Formats: sequence, structure tokens, C-alpha cells
Amino acid sequence: MVNVSKETLKDLVMTTFKDSSPVEASLNLASEQQEKILSVSGFVGGTQVSVENGFAVYSGKVFFNIVFMGEEAERIETGVRFEFKKAVDGIIETAFCEYDLDDFAVKNEGGMLFVTCELTHTLVVFTERSTQFVADVDALCKKGEFFAPKTCICRATMDADDKFDLPKIKKVLSSQVQALVCSAKAGNNMITVEGSAVISFLFLPFSENSDIFKETRVLPFKFELDCLGVSPDFTALSKVLINKLSVKVYTDEQERSTVESLLTLDFSAAAYGKEAKTCVLDSVLSGFEPNITKTDFDYEMLVGQKCITERVSGKADVNVPEYSRFIKAFSERATVYEVTTHDGEITVSGVIEADCLFTGDNGLVSERSKLPFTAVGDAQGRVGFVSVIVENLQGRLRSGKLEEDATVRISFQEFVSEKESFITDISEGAQKPERKACISVYMGKRGDEEWDVVKTVGEDPSLIYEFNPEISFPLKGDEKILVLRKKN
Repeated sequence: MVNVSKETLKDLVMTTFKDSSPVEASLNLASEQQEKILSVSGFVGGTQVSVENGFAVYSGKVFFNIVFMGEEAERIETGVRFEFKKAVDGIIETAFCEYDLDDFAVKNEGGMLFVTCELTHTLVVFTERSTQFVADVDALCKKGEFFAPKTCICRATMDADDKFDLPKIKKVLSSQVQALVCSAKAGNNMITVEGSAVISFLFLPFSENSDIFKETRVLPFKFELDCLGVSPDFTALSKVLINKLSVKVYTDEQERSTVESLLTLDFSAAAYGKEAKTCVLDSVLSGFEPNITKTDFDYEMLVGQKCITERVSGKADVNVPEYSRFIKAFSERATVYEVTTHDGEITVSGVIEADCLFTGDNGLVSERSKLPFTAVGDAQGRVGFVSVIVENLQGRLRSGKLEEDATVRISFQEFVSEKESFITDISEGAQKPERKACISVYMGKRGDEEWDVVKTVGEDPSLIYEFNPEISFPLKGDEKILVLRKKN
């Protein structure tokens, strides 16, 4: 009986679950005011993910921002909490979730108004996978290495603040935030993430002779996440979620307003690398043929996180009211319709939507605009998460048509499939048949080990040492190894 020593290989497998759910919140407006609503937007904040007895539980709150016309433009904020529970096979190491909001609308039920949207939640779960491999055996064997995947995961939170001055404003009508990680780089026990957060404001000016105006603030960030076990030869990815946005406005005696914002960002990051494992590659058993069981170990490796920046411009699909004047486009958001890869390229297609304010004979009105976009970048492997944000959307009315331009930033991860093979078990098979008497001569090569001689000659080590008592390994290269096999 052969004794085998085994070690356990553990790695993490990433699985993505994508689903969508309608959410709604009550709106404290009279039903007759529904036609006066100019814009509905929102974002997801206060998110949490936990692991409980084979379930991933993730929750947060959808914050709605509604702009409507009373005696003047007004703002209403409302929200609704959500929680989902997903059963997952295997041992869950960690999980995180990304959210998108789409299809904002206001509905009237029994004279009560509700604001609604579609919440898309993309849950990413890392589960533990384990298998055993033969690390040693009490018989002559050949050893070597294979490279096992290693994944390190971490989370962190950072704050970003901003401050700017404006002419005196009366109120904030809308504040919207988007964030995107453009790159993630592994270092010594850390992951450095870089990207930007975009905060867009809509303000009602103090002067009645001034139009509603918009201010966009782009806040670049660079943040280091502690991640034990990571080294610079790893590749990394990261996702960012908006946890909270708070805005304060101060007005001084010189009739100037100062806007201060504080943004809390939650980061989830993972780094992919490899570590060498010593294992048995082959073995010879005395008197028996070895039964060797091998397995193929398939896994995915991260190539990297990439970012595409595309300037988009053109005529927007929007109903422009007759004899109106364009004021501003705001509450912009991007929806991805299609992601394709071909011949080393990734193509991302979608649409930028915005609420457009016009003023005319009927006062201030809002219409939804749509501007298609297509962005192309390099991609060699399987594409993972695709995230999009919009920066600096501008519009102008020319010959009755609304022309818009904006910057679209797209972040995605790229993976490739890899495979390792190793021995998972060795046992005694059939007894070796009796062989005829013969004389074997092995002409040594420099560096040959005992394994090389035994495997080539096909004899037990004891027989080789019996006829070559002075032999030592590794060989110098001038030895002649003689083996005489006698007839039983």
C-alpha cells in the first residue's frame, strides 16, 4: 500500500446574479399637481451586504428627487428602503452589489401620487471552492510546481468634499451624483483605485429675472485600500457605490452663495494572482503499476480593469414645444443597451437620457431627451461588469432641434480562462509482469536525477543501486549505469 500526502487547494469563484424589481414611494403632492412635475430622478445609497447561513442579504434606500412647479419651481425628496435575499450554493466568502435606476415615472392611484422606478441589482458573490492534490508520496516520484489562483478581497469607505461659490441662489432643485472607478492597481498589501465622482446641481436663482441654472462638479479621486496578501504582480478590479450625499448652502452679506457638498463612497475591490504549489507530477511503485488520478482545474484570471472615454454629440430625440426657449438639460443618466466583443474590441451601445427644461407660452415645461451613444475599446477576453457615467451634458436649441453633447466614461473588467492539471490520487494498480533477463546500460547526462534513470530503465531503484553502488545524483554526465536483470 502506498502512502500519499495531500494538500488542499482553495480558491474563490465569482458568480454574478442580475435581477430587477420595481420600487415606489408615496409622493406628498395633490393629484392635480401631477401635470406640473418637471423631473424625477434618484440614486441608491446607504447600501449594505451581509452573508447569513447560505444567503446573501443586500439592502439600501432609493432616494427620489422630484422637481415640480408650484408658485415657483420646488423640490421634494422622498425615498423607500429595500432588502433582497439570495440563496447561494457553496460557502460564501463575501459579496457586493451594484445598482442602477431606470424608467422613472409618477403614477396616480385613487387620487394619491406615487413615484416609481425600476431598480436593477447586480449581485456578485465569491464562494469558496476546494480540491486536494498530491503533494508527496512514499515512493520514488517526480515533483514539480503548478500555479494556483489566489484572490484577495477588501472593502473601504472614503469621503470626498467640495466647495464653490455662486451668485445668490434661492434653493437647490436637484442634486445628482454618479461615480466610476477607471483603474485599479495592485501594490504591496494594497489596491489603489482611481476614478471620478460627478455631482450635478440644479439651482433656482434669487433673481426672478434669471433662469434656472445648472452646475456640474467633477471630483477626481485616488484611494488606497488595505488588502492583505496582494503583491504588485497581481491584477485588480474595483467597484464604487454612492453611500451618501449631503449638500449645504450658505449666503453671505455680499449676496454670494457658497455650496458645500460631502460625498461618501463605498469601494469593493478584488486582486487576482497566482501562487506556486509543489506537487507530485509522476511516481514509480515497486512491483506495481501506479494508478494515477489527475484532474483539470479550470478558473478565470483577471486581465485588468479598463476605461473608455467617448465624447458624444448629435441631435437629441425630444419633443421641443413650439415657440419655446431651451433652459437646461439635467438629471442625465446613461443606460447600456448592448455590449459586444469581436476581433479584440468591445463595443458598448446605449442612450443618454435627460430632463430638458423649456419656457414658452405655457410657462416652464419639461421633456425627456434621448441621445444614443456608441463607444469602442480594446478587449481580448470575457468582459465583466460594465459601468457608465455621464459628464458635462450640454444642450442648445438650433432651428427647432435640440443638440446635445456629453462625455461618457465606461469602465469594465476583462477576464481570461485558464487551466491547471495535477494529480489528486496515487494507488497500487496491477502487479508488474515478470520481465525477461537482460542487461541495460544508461548513458548518464549531466544533471540527471534518480527519477530520470529509473523511469528510462524501467527497474526498481534497489536494482540500480545493487549494480552501481558508487552512483550519486545528480549525475556528472560521464557515468555508465549498468543494470543486470536475472531470470527468476
